[in-house]
Amino acid sequence: MARHTAPACHGRRMRHDAKNRQYVCARCGGWTTRLSALAPGGAQ
Repeated sequence: MARHTAPACHGRRMRHDAKNRQYVCARCGGWTTRLSALAPGGAQ
């Protein structure tokens, strides 16, 4: 089950954290286990 914190910047600056197997955003601190969950659908 993928979980994420829904960052306000839509994951544009996500960095992969191999230790925790997730992506962390250096800008807003949001994180996710899948970048696809953060991709803004349609209008940006």
